[in-house]
Amino acid sequence: MATTPTIKTVEARLTYDSRGNPTDEVYITLSDGTWTRAAITSIGTFEVDEFVFVSQAAETITKIIGPALIGKDPTDQVYLDNLMLQILDGIENEFGMSNKTLDLELISAISHAICEAGARVLNIPLYLHIANLAGNKNMVMPVPAFIVINGGSLARNRFPVKGYKEGFELVIAAITEAGYTGKVVIGMNVAASEFYGEDNTYNLNYKEESFNKAIDEKTCNAYLLKVNQFGSVTQSIEAVKLLKHAGWGVIAYSDENEIEDTFIAHLSVGLGMGQIKTGAPGSSAKYNELLLIEEELGSKAVYDGANIRKPMEH
Repeated sequence: MATTPTIKTVEARLTYDSRGNPTDEVYITLSDGTWTRAAITSIGTFEVDEFVFVSQAAETITKIIGPALIGKDPTDQVYLDNLMLQILDGIENEFGMSNKTLDLELISAISHAICEAGARVLNIPLYLHIANLAGNKNMVMPVPAFIVINGGSLARNRFPVKGYKEGFELVIAAITEAGYTGKVVIGMNVAASEFYGEDNTYNLNYKEESFNKAIDEKTCNAYLLKVNQFGSVTQSIEAVKLLKHAGWGVIAYSDENEIEDTFIAHLSVGLGMGQIKTGAPGSSAKYNELLLIEEELGSKAVYDGANIRKPMEH
Protein backbone atom coordinates (compact mmCIF):
# COMPACT_ATOMS: atom_id res chain seq x y z
CA MET A 1 0.00 0.00 0.00
CA ALA A 2 1.44 3.36 -1.05
CA THR A 3 2.34 5.82 1.70
CA THR A 4 0.68 9.23 1.54
CA PRO A 5 3.29 11.93 0.80
CA THR A 6 3.91 14.34 3.66
CA ILE A 7 5.22 17.90 3.86
CA LYS A 8 9.01 17.94 3.71
CA THR A 9 9.91 21.64 3.51
CA VAL A 10 8.13 25.00 3.81
CA GLU A 11 10.05 28.01 2.55
CA ALA A 12 9.37 31.64 1.65
CA ARG A 13 10.99 33.98 -0.82
CA LEU A 14 10.61 37.64 -1.69
CA THR A 15 8.65 38.41 -4.85
CA TYR A 16 6.96 41.47 -6.35
CA ASP A 17 3.52 42.32 -7.66
CA SER A 18 2.73 44.31 -10.81
CA ARG A 19 3.15 47.62 -8.99
CA GLY A 20 6.57 46.72 -7.65
CA ASN A 21 5.33 46.08 -4.12
CA PRO A 22 7.13 43.32 -2.21
CA THR A 23 5.29 40.24 -1.01
CA ASP A 24 6.05 36.66 0.00
CA GLU A 25 5.79 33.53 -2.11
CA VAL A 26 5.53 30.23 -0.23
CA TYR A 27 7.08 26.99 -1.50
CA ILE A 28 6.04 23.61 -0.13
CA THR A 29 7.87 20.40 -1.05
CA LEU A 30 6.46 16.95 -0.32
CA SER A 31 8.31 13.77 0.56
CA ASP A 32 7.70 12.36 -2.92
CA GLY A 33 9.30 15.37 -4.62
CA THR A 34 6.02 17.14 -5.48
CA TRP A 35 6.18 20.90 -4.92
CA THR A 36 3.69 23.74 -4.94
CA ARG A 37 3.90 27.47 -4.47
CA ALA A 38 1.47 30.24 -3.62
CA ALA A 39 1.65 34.01 -3.38
CA ILE A 40 -0.78 36.72 -2.43
CA THR A 41 -0.60 40.47 -2.80
CA SER A 42 0.63 42.02 0.42
CA ILE A 43 -2.13 43.39 2.64
CA GLY A 44 0.10 46.41 3.03
CA THR A 45 0.14 49.09 5.63
CA PHE A 46 1.03 52.75 5.41
CA GLU A 47 2.46 52.71 8.96
CA VAL A 48 5.39 50.32 8.46
CA ASP A 49 8.13 49.66 5.94
CA GLU A 50 6.80 47.04 3.51
CA PHE A 51 10.17 45.37 3.07
CA VAL A 52 10.53 44.93 6.83
CA PHE A 53 6.97 43.65 7.02
CA VAL A 54 7.51 41.08 4.25
CA SER A 55 10.90 40.07 5.65
CA GLN A 56 9.41 39.33 9.05
CA ALA A 57 6.64 37.32 7.42
CA ALA A 58 9.21 35.22 5.55
CA GLU A 59 11.19 34.62 8.75
CA THR A 60 8.04 33.56 10.59
CA ILE A 61 7.20 31.10 7.82
CA THR A 62 10.69 29.61 7.72
CA LYS A 63 11.47 29.45 11.44
CA ILE A 64 8.10 29.07 13.18
CA ILE A 65 5.31 27.77 10.95
CA GLY A 66 7.34 25.63 8.55
CA PRO A 67 8.92 23.30 11.13
CA ALA A 68 5.48 22.61 12.68
CA LEU A 69 4.08 21.49 9.30
CA ILE A 70 6.87 19.10 8.37
CA GLY A 71 5.74 15.47 8.32
CA LYS A 72 2.06 16.41 8.12
CA ASP A 73 -0.49 15.16 5.56
CA PRO A 74 -1.25 18.00 3.07
CA THR A 75 -4.72 16.62 2.41
CA ASP A 76 -5.75 17.35 6.01
CA GLN A 77 -6.58 20.97 5.25
CA VAL A 78 -8.78 21.77 8.26
CA TYR A 79 -6.28 20.38 10.76
CA LEU A 80 -3.33 22.24 9.25
CA ASP A 81 -5.23 25.54 8.97
CA ASN A 82 -6.26 25.32 12.62
CA LEU A 83 -2.72 24.35 13.62
CA MET A 84 -1.32 27.50 12.01
CA LEU A 85 -3.81 29.66 13.88
CA GLN A 86 -2.76 28.06 17.15
CA ILE A 87 0.92 28.58 16.39
CA LEU A 88 0.53 32.26 15.54
CA ASP A 89 -1.82 33.05 18.42
CA GLY A 90 -0.03 35.37 20.79
CA ILE A 91 3.16 35.80 18.77
CA GLU A 92 4.25 39.43 18.92
CA ASN A 93 5.65 41.38 16.00
CA GLU A 94 8.05 44.27 16.00
CA PHE A 95 5.51 46.79 14.73
CA GLY A 96 3.70 47.12 18.04
CA MET A 97 0.34 46.32 16.46
CA SER A 98 -2.10 43.44 16.47
CA ASN A 99 -0.63 40.36 14.85
CA LYS A 100 -3.89 39.81 12.90
CA THR A 101 -2.68 41.55 9.73
CA LEU A 102 0.55 39.57 9.64
CA ASP A 103 -1.27 36.34 10.56
CA LEU A 104 -3.81 36.67 7.75
CA GLU A 105 -1.18 37.22 5.10
CA LEU A 106 0.99 34.36 6.37
CA ILE A 107 -1.84 31.89 6.73
CA SER A 108 -3.41 32.76 3.37
CA ALA A 109 -0.28 32.05 1.36
CA ILE A 110 0.67 28.87 3.25
CA SER A 111 -2.91 27.55 3.30
CA HIS A 112 -3.21 28.04 -0.46
CA ALA A 113 0.04 26.16 -1.06
CA ILE A 114 -1.09 23.33 1.23
CA CYS A 115 -4.41 23.12 -0.59
CA GLU A 116 -2.73 22.79 -3.96
CA ALA A 117 -0.38 20.17 -2.53
CA GLY A 118 -3.40 18.23 -1.26
CA ALA A 119 -4.96 18.32 -4.72
CA ARG A 120 -1.72 17.02 -6.24
CA VAL A 121 -1.58 14.13 -3.74
CA LEU A 122 -5.20 13.21 -4.49
CA ASN A 123 -4.54 13.65 -8.21
CA ILE A 124 -7.59 15.85 -8.75
CA PRO A 125 -7.99 19.44 -10.02
CA LEU A 126 -7.53 22.14 -7.40
CA TYR A 127 -11.07 23.51 -7.85
CA LEU A 128 -12.50 20.02 -7.29
CA HIS A 129 -10.40 19.55 -4.15
CA ILE A 130 -11.75 22.85 -2.80
CA ALA A 131 -15.32 21.83 -3.67
CA ASN A 132 -14.84 18.51 -1.86
CA LEU A 133 -13.47 20.27 1.23
CA ALA A 134 -16.59 22.45 1.26
CA GLY A 135 -19.01 19.63 0.45
CA ASN A 136 -20.09 21.62 -2.60
CA LYS A 137 -21.59 19.59 -5.45
CA ASN A 138 -22.06 22.34 -8.01
CA MET A 139 -19.15 24.32 -9.37
CA VAL A 140 -20.04 27.64 -11.02
CA MET A 141 -18.02 29.68 -13.47
CA PRO A 142 -17.91 33.19 -11.98
CA VAL A 143 -19.09 36.44 -13.54
CA PRO A 144 -15.93 38.54 -14.03
CA ALA A 145 -15.77 42.10 -12.73
CA PHE A 146 -13.14 44.35 -14.32
CA ILE A 147 -11.81 47.58 -12.92
CA VAL A 148 -12.20 50.28 -15.55
CA ILE A 149 -11.68 53.44 -13.49
CA ASN A 150 -9.67 53.59 -10.29
CA GLY A 151 -9.74 56.55 -7.94
CA GLY A 152 -10.05 57.79 -4.40
CA SER A 153 -7.76 57.17 -1.46
CA LEU A 154 -7.33 53.47 -2.21
CA ALA A 155 -5.90 54.25 -5.64
CA ARG A 156 -3.66 56.98 -4.24
CA ASN A 157 -4.46 59.24 -7.18
CA ARG A 158 -7.22 61.21 -5.44
CA PHE A 159 -9.42 61.07 -8.53
CA PRO A 160 -12.61 62.84 -7.34
CA VAL A 161 -15.93 61.03 -7.20
CA LYS A 162 -17.60 63.69 -9.33
CA GLY A 163 -15.08 62.89 -12.06
CA TYR A 164 -16.60 59.47 -12.55
CA LYS A 165 -19.69 60.87 -14.37
CA GLU A 166 -17.87 61.44 -17.65
CA GLY A 167 -16.06 58.11 -17.32
CA PHE A 168 -19.36 56.27 -16.85
CA GLU A 169 -20.82 57.92 -19.93
CA LEU A 170 -17.88 56.74 -22.02
CA VAL A 171 -18.15 53.19 -20.67
CA ILE A 172 -21.90 53.09 -21.35
CA ALA A 173 -21.32 54.34 -24.90
CA ALA A 174 -18.70 51.63 -25.45
CA ILE A 175 -21.04 48.93 -24.13
CA THR A 176 -23.81 50.12 -26.41
CA GLU A 177 -21.61 50.33 -29.49
CA ALA A 178 -20.27 46.82 -28.85
CA GLY A 179 -23.80 45.44 -28.66
CA TYR A 180 -23.61 44.32 -25.03
CA THR A 181 -26.39 46.45 -23.55
CA GLY A 182 -28.08 44.42 -20.81
CA LYS A 183 -25.21 41.92 -20.73
CA VAL A 184 -22.54 44.19 -19.27
CA VAL A 185 -23.46 46.25 -16.23
CA ILE A 186 -21.60 48.88 -14.21
CA GLY A 187 -20.99 48.65 -10.48
CA MET A 188 -19.15 50.74 -7.92
CA ASN A 189 -16.90 49.77 -5.07
CA VAL A 190 -17.02 53.09 -3.24
CA ALA A 191 -15.19 51.93 -0.06
CA ALA A 192 -17.70 53.96 1.95
CA SER A 193 -15.91 53.30 5.23
CA GLU A 194 -13.10 55.51 3.91
CA PHE A 195 -15.46 58.50 4.03
CA TYR A 196 -15.77 58.45 7.82
CA GLY A 197 -13.33 58.64 10.65
CA GLU A 198 -13.47 57.47 14.24
CA ASP A 199 -17.29 57.19 14.38
CA ASN A 200 -17.13 54.24 11.94
CA THR A 201 -20.56 55.08 10.61
CA TYR A 202 -20.08 52.99 7.50
CA ASN A 203 -17.80 50.35 8.94
CA LEU A 204 -19.28 47.13 7.52
CA ASN A 205 -16.14 45.03 7.84
CA TYR A 206 -18.10 41.96 8.93
CA LYS A 207 -16.15 38.85 9.84
CA GLU A 208 -16.76 35.76 11.95
CA GLU A 209 -19.55 36.35 14.48
CA SER A 210 -20.36 39.74 12.90
CA PHE A 211 -21.61 37.91 9.81
CA ASN A 212 -24.52 36.54 11.84
CA LYS A 213 -25.40 40.04 13.05
CA ALA A 214 -25.39 41.39 9.49
CA ILE A 215 -27.52 38.47 8.31
CA ASP A 216 -30.04 38.87 11.14
CA GLU A 217 -30.32 42.63 10.70
CA LYS A 218 -30.35 42.37 6.88
CA THR A 219 -27.80 45.17 6.61
CA CYS A 220 -25.98 43.56 3.66
CA ASN A 221 -26.74 41.30 0.71
CA ALA A 222 -23.23 40.68 -0.62
CA TYR A 223 -19.66 40.33 0.58
CA LEU A 224 -16.30 41.03 -1.08
CA LEU A 225 -14.09 38.19 0.10
CA LYS A 226 -10.49 39.36 -0.13
CA VAL A 227 -8.49 36.15 -0.17
CA ASN A 228 -5.33 37.90 1.06
CA GLN A 229 -7.12 39.31 4.12
CA PHE A 230 -9.34 36.43 5.16
CA GLY A 231 -6.86 33.87 6.38
CA SER A 232 -7.01 30.17 5.63
CA VAL A 233 -8.84 28.17 3.00
CA THR A 234 -10.94 26.67 5.81
CA GLN A 235 -11.99 30.12 7.02
CA SER A 236 -12.94 31.14 3.47
CA ILE A 237 -15.00 27.97 3.03
CA GLU A 238 -16.87 28.50 6.31
CA ALA A 239 -17.62 32.14 5.48
CA VAL A 240 -18.83 31.43 1.93
CA LYS A 241 -21.10 28.59 3.08
CA LEU A 242 -22.65 30.80 5.76
CA LEU A 243 -23.22 33.73 3.41
CA LYS A 244 -24.52 31.69 0.46
CA HIS A 245 -27.05 29.94 2.69
CA ALA A 246 -28.21 33.38 3.80
CA GLY A 247 -28.80 34.32 0.17
CA TRP A 248 -25.87 36.73 -0.10
CA GLY A 249 -23.74 37.20 -3.16
CA VAL A 250 -20.04 36.50 -2.57
CA ILE A 251 -17.33 38.03 -4.73
CA ALA A 252 -13.85 36.50 -4.80
CA TYR A 253 -11.35 39.35 -4.78
CA SER A 254 -7.56 39.31 -4.98
CA ASP A 255 -6.60 43.00 -5.30
CA GLU A 256 -5.73 45.18 -8.27
CA ASN A 257 -2.02 44.42 -7.89
CA GLU A 258 -1.39 41.56 -10.30
CA ILE A 259 0.58 38.46 -9.37
CA GLU A 260 0.91 35.24 -11.33
CA ASP A 261 -0.79 33.08 -8.68
CA THR A 262 -4.15 31.72 -9.90
CA PHE A 263 -5.53 30.15 -6.72
CA ILE A 264 -8.46 32.59 -6.60
CA ALA A 265 -9.80 31.22 -9.90
CA HIS A 266 -10.04 27.71 -8.43
CA LEU A 267 -11.47 29.03 -5.14
CA SER A 268 -14.25 30.95 -6.91
CA VAL A 269 -15.25 27.91 -8.99
CA GLY A 270 -14.88 25.32 -6.24
CA LEU A 271 -17.04 27.31 -3.82
CA GLY A 272 -19.54 28.41 -6.46
CA MET A 273 -19.13 32.06 -5.52
CA GLY A 274 -20.58 33.31 -8.78
CA GLN A 275 -18.44 36.44 -9.07
CA ILE A 276 -14.74 37.26 -9.28
CA LYS A 277 -12.88 40.58 -9.22
CA THR A 278 -9.15 40.58 -9.87
CA GLY A 279 -8.36 43.97 -11.25
CA ALA A 280 -8.30 45.24 -14.81
CA PRO A 281 -8.52 43.00 -17.91
CA GLY A 282 -4.71 43.06 -17.86
CA SER A 283 -4.86 40.65 -14.89
CA SER A 284 -4.87 37.87 -17.44
CA ALA A 285 -3.42 35.02 -15.36
CA LYS A 286 -6.62 34.47 -13.37
CA TYR A 287 -8.93 34.81 -16.35
CA ASN A 288 -6.85 32.48 -18.48
CA GLU A 289 -6.97 29.94 -15.66
CA LEU A 290 -10.76 30.23 -15.62
CA LEU A 291 -10.81 29.47 -19.36
CA LEU A 292 -8.77 26.32 -18.70
CA ILE A 293 -11.12 25.28 -15.89
CA GLU A 294 -14.16 25.85 -18.11
CA GLU A 295 -12.60 23.77 -20.85
CA GLU A 296 -11.82 20.95 -18.41
CA LEU A 297 -15.34 20.96 -16.94
CA GLY A 298 -16.90 20.86 -20.39
CA SER A 299 -20.66 20.39 -20.22
CA LYS A 300 -20.46 20.45 -16.41
CA ALA A 301 -19.41 24.10 -16.48
CA VAL A 302 -22.32 26.19 -15.17
CA TYR A 303 -22.54 29.94 -15.68
CA ASP A 304 -25.41 31.53 -13.79
CA GLY A 305 -24.91 35.10 -14.96
CA ALA A 306 -27.14 37.43 -12.98
CA ASN A 307 -28.51 34.56 -10.90
CA ILE A 308 -25.52 34.55 -8.55
CA ARG A 309 -27.15 34.37 -5.13
CA LYS A 310 -28.32 30.77 -5.20
CA PRO A 311 -27.40 28.93 -1.97
CA MET A 312 -24.73 26.26 -2.14
CA GLU A 313 -26.20 22.79 -2.51
CA HIS A 314 -24.90 19.76 -0.63
